[in-house]
Amino acid sequence: MNYYGRENYIINTHGAHIEHCKTFLINKDFDKKNPLRIGYCAYHGAGRKAVPRLINEVGLDDMQVIHKNGLNDLNGLFPSFNSEPGHEQQPDPGDPRAAKIAVGAFKEEYPGQFKNIDILIGTDPDADRCGIVVAVPKEQQDVYGQDWTLLPADEMWAVLLWYRLSQQAEKNGGKLPDAEKRFIVLSHTTTDAIVRLARKHGLGVVKTWVGFASLSAAVRDAWDKVPRANLVEGKPSPDAEFSHPFILEYQDMTDARSYNDAAMEQSNGFSILGGAPPDAFSLGVGGHVRDKDGTFAALLCAEVAAWAKKNGTSLLELIDKHIWLDPEIGLFSNYYEPDPLDGEYPGIEGDRKKMGILHKALNLQKEADAGKLTIGGHKVLSTVMYRTGKYDRIYPPGDGFVFPDEGIRFYFSDDKLSHLTVRPSGTGNSLRFHVQLFGGAIKDQAELVKMKKQLRAEAVKIVDDIREKLGALR
Repeated sequence: MNYYGRENYIINTHGAHIEHCKTFLINKDFDKKNPLRIGYCAYHGAGRKAVPRLINEVGLDDMQVIHKNGLNDLNGLFPSFNSEPGHEQQPDPGDPRAAKIAVGAFKEEYPGQFKNIDILIGTDPDADRCGIVVAVPKEQQDVYGQDWTLLPADEMWAVLLWYRLSQQAEKNGGKLPDAEKRFIVLSHTTTDAIVRLARKHGLGVVKTWVGFASLSAAVRDAWDKVPRANLVEGKPSPDAEFSHPFILEYQDMTDARSYNDAAMEQSNGFSILGGAPPDAFSLGVGGHVRDKDGTFAALLCAEVAAWAKKNGTSLLELIDKHIWLDPEIGLFSNYYEPDPLDGEYPGIEGDRKKMGILHKALNLQKEADAGKLTIGGHKVLSTVMYRTGKYDRIYPPGDGFVFPDEGIRFYFSDDKLSHLTVRPSGTGNSLRFHVQLFGGAIKDQAELVKMKKQLRAEAVKIVDDIREKLGALR
């Protein structure tokens, strides 16, 4: 293929991709008189051309791209981030510290204009994950500690799903079309608020282990109508040695459910896989790629933000009103920290440190099962270990130790909606701390603001305490 043939191929391919993405938009009539004002950060990565082009193509063309410090240049050394071994910072659009770098660069490049943008979109270097920064109203700045915040993916995906389902229902006389055929998938560290939202609208739910490979495998099984095991905490039976290879739980997953409305991860991955494909080489019918796609997610998030602005509200206000203040959902506070905060424990000694922490975590599980463990002021009522065995060749069982590859969960409530998960990486010397606290139904905005602050403080206290107990101090 000569140069001009290659150029035509690229143009035609990109055009087909853009047209494909446009089919997912629900409201294409964007307000031109008061347009959505967007900031964008590519974090030295591949989204630098794709994201602005895709969003501009649909009519959202008021975008300020961050070039400061080379953030819009392809550079695998990520010069805006610390690269000191063992302290490597990640150009991760779901990391508040990366968001701080983007916000700071925007303010330097566009002095005095940050207050005028409605959202700041970030995609990671390979553009498969997306993060959204929004303004915080004055009455909630005491909760968030500043006048802007990076929306956790838990909240962004919740409001994105709410928007898509509620808009489809509104266009169909108030009833969601074919609800009995539809379902979502989400990783087990993603908020249960999304589960409650999906069930409210009559969708089935599949919870999987972490990683889009698990999410995609669960959707494939639904397409292929693979018989569903009766899983309890991921196991086919309480005494089973291993959990299911990629599924934790099914909720109301009948054979009729064949269309995936969303696949979501707490780590900022999103896609819509749609219905069963006609052949092995095609996308799912009415679906996108079978992997997370930050470019696609950025477009859909921008649509929700544009709709919110057109209706005199914002993403944060939509989340408060339609997620947290919905009595059928209630307030969930989800909090995450990696360990270490930057990079990973280096070298062979780092692997020893990770394994030492896991040994302590397993001992804490025994303590909890004996009814003797409190974490961050919350008594542990029950525990579960999630183990698929997929890393047993790297970490062979022995001397009473097994590698809990999907984590150890400490439950703080009988309804199992409040918990801490200590989850190790199987491929690196690091761990993850995930906290979910359920605040119940909230009666009004004033109580919501108060409970947000309280639950967030409790979650931080839980992580601080588990770090101290495990010797994983910051």
